[in-house]
Amino acid sequence: MAATEAGTESPELADAATDANPPAAGGDAAPVEVPSDAGEATDGEDAAPAGPVADAPAAEEGVDDPAAQQPEGEEAAGEDPSGPAVLDLDAPSSQRFAAAAARSNPVLPNKCGLNIAVVLDLSNSLSNSEVTASKNAAKSVVDTLAGTPSSVGVYTFGTFAPDGTNASIAKTSLSTSSDADSVKTKIGNIKRVPESVGGTNWDAALRQIPSAQYDIALFVTDGNPTAYGTPGTGGNSDYGSAFDSIDLTRAVTAADALKTSGTFVMGLGVGSDLNISNIKAISGDVSGTDYFKIDNYDKLTAKLSEIALKNCQGTVSIVKQVRDLDGTLVPAAGWTFNGREADNVSPSSAVTGSNGAVNFKVNNLQAAGRTVQFAELQQAGHALEKQNGVNAKCTNNSTGKAISAVNAGDLGFSVSVKRADAISCTVINAKIPVQVKVTKTWVNAVDGDKASFTANAKTGTSAAPAKGDVLTASFAQGTTVVVEEILASSNKGVYTTALQCTDTTGTTVTEGTLTGSFVLGANSVTCAYTNTNTVATVAVEKKWIVDGISYNNGDQPDGISAALSLTEPVAGGALAQKWAETRSGYAAGGTVTIAETTAFEPGMNCELTGAAVTLANETKASEPVPYVATVAAGANTYTITNTVTCKTQLTLLKFIDGSNGGTLVPGDFTLTATPDTGDALDVDGADAVGVENTIGVAAGTNYTISESSALNTAYLQLSLQRYTGTINPDGSLADSGAWADAASPTIAVATGHHEVYRFVNASAPAMTLPLTGGTGSIA
Repeated sequence: MAATEAGTESPELADAATDANPPAAGGDAAPVEVPSDAGEATDGEDAAPAGPVADAPAAEEGVDDPAAQQPEGEEAAGEDPSGPAVLDLDAPSSQRFAAAAARSNPVLPNKCGLNIAVVLDLSNSLSNSEVTASKNAAKSVVDTLAGTPSSVGVYTFGTFAPDGTNASIAKTSLSTSSDADSVKTKIGNIKRVPESVGGTNWDAALRQIPSAQYDIALFVTDGNPTAYGTPGTGGNSDYGSAFDSIDLTRAVTAADALKTSGTFVMGLGVGSDLNISNIKAISGDVSGTDYFKIDNYDKLTAKLSEIALKNCQGTVSIVKQVRDLDGTLVPAAGWTFNGREADNVSPSSAVTGSNGAVNFKVNNLQAAGRTVQFAELQQAGHALEKQNGVNAKCTNNSTGKAISAVNAGDLGFSVSVKRADAISCTVINAKIPVQVKVTKTWVNAVDGDKASFTANAKTGTSAAPAKGDVLTASFAQGTTVVVEEILASSNKGVYTTALQCTDTTGTTVTEGTLTGSFVLGANSVTCAYTNTNTVATVAVEKKWIVDGISYNNGDQPDGISAALSLTEPVAGGALAQKWAETRSGYAAGGTVTIAETTAFEPGMNCELTGAAVTLANETKASEPVPYVATVAAGANTYTITNTVTCKTQLTLLKFIDGSNGGTLVPGDFTLTATPDTGDALDVDGADAVGVENTIGVAAGTNYTISESSALNTAYLQLSLQRYTGTINPDGSLADSGAWADAASPTIAVATGHHEVYRFVNASAPAMTLPLTGGTGSIA
């Protein structure tokens, strides 16, 4: 750039200085040989003076040591001790800028597949068309090297570097067309920098290139350096308005650091507005190798393409891409390609790196060229994918045109190569899909319980009691497949899970519980999940409360009973079940319906006033019967308590046999029931059952029954009788003749029963005298 191109604004940007690293290890190395053209300067043709053409600025008053002019914080650390000369104030003005003594370039690897940094000048001296031409030249480097093991990064500079407007394009592999297109798109998006920062800062431009990452840096510029470091920091106010010695010396130091790290710095001066000696200072003295002088930007594309292509001429690059099951193509490392033994290529065999590319040099090519042949070593789980019926798709990068490849067997191809050709071929292999199926079996499951499944990224679900496939997926052979089941937290059942994955040969590839993993071979795999619900048992106890008294089942009053029923574990029908006995076959989370039927003996006056589940698995409850219980894993116990209220009654009757005459009636008698303890119960005599002569008594309590009359008339008690017939609902006796003599006047009435007793009396017979006149008996 000319010495008056930048403005005076001072943006604040961070200093991008980098330290020099040790030289990078390389492979086979030899100096690059690039043909010259009529537009470049050669030794002996350069009419420019040995040093920069600009006059030196006047020394600042009071400054004795030119090094003192270097701003604080901008020390040129790591300079070669014999490094660039500084301003000599005692020399004549025409000689004040001594040529900088640059470090020699490292030996450039003689191979196709270099890592190349393209550095573009965006200073104000470039017209819009020249900026466009510069970007097109960078794209041409990409096009020339697409499909080879090469990588390209692109960097721009003005007063600053990075220039503050454009982001650097990091080193990117060019082995695939998609990567190459991505780089070209980014190059196309490069924009001009504002005029205020359109200086020419070679120092920052070179320092922004990462150390030890590139084999060569193609440094393109149209002018002389006018700035250094990071203007606006550390006392540096040089924004690029003029050419100063420090601008060049700092650039030489930055170039030397790159060279030390193993990067070949090639200068490409474009146009006539620069001193070629400055370009030589950062690159080297050898025209056509260290540097080139190019007439204008219209010729830049051809020159960069020529430089980029040089090491790839007479070679065949092969890029291996693998098509994933989703159709995605990616470069693949670890694939072996072999050259045909008779073809004299080197190496004879090569393995693809991370960029998927290998390169073969075709040795001893004659002008007519010859046909060479290559074949891949097939990897398991992959199949070669033909492209328009051919095993490889090839392009001649020298011409940019597609060329024909010819199939050579199932895995090979042949192609014709001439000296100037740079052949790039893409070979695609598709992964062979292998099926993985996940199946589900529920055992004793609760309907509606759920599980979800994964096989890597594939998913499926199952709801009980459905059985069968839950997911089917395809993966590439060699894929590590992880299968997993997740039981829903809302499930009612308590399940144990068994997993067994078996391939089509019957071989078990993994087994376990919820999770399993295996490396997928060539055979399909079925992973069978079996979920078995935990078994449960049910037992129901029985309690009674009869007239306020608690009884265990079996101890309750006679004539009171209840029959238990439970639903079946599977079919769901109700089956009779004995109290306190265990029924098995249930599953955790399932349900059982507990029901009962209460019965009283005929004639009992008892009523069921309550029936409830009062204990559920040792927890107090009050649930009506029938009761639907959700069973837990293991033993489940329940207790049903029935409350019964009974009427226990005694009726005392009086029957007078009038065969002997007499005047008394049943009402003339008092009938009494006297308990062992407590008050006696009296009723008036009557010969029919009625409310007045029916009394409630304590069930099972002994009562002594008796009669009396205040009239003291002589009546004989003929018998004490118990009614053995049926009592009608209205209390009347259904069978008037169903009487039997009682064995004892001490009686007890069973719970809920109604007993009827009667006293049978007759008047005493009249006195009779013997006919002899003797004495007789007196009743």
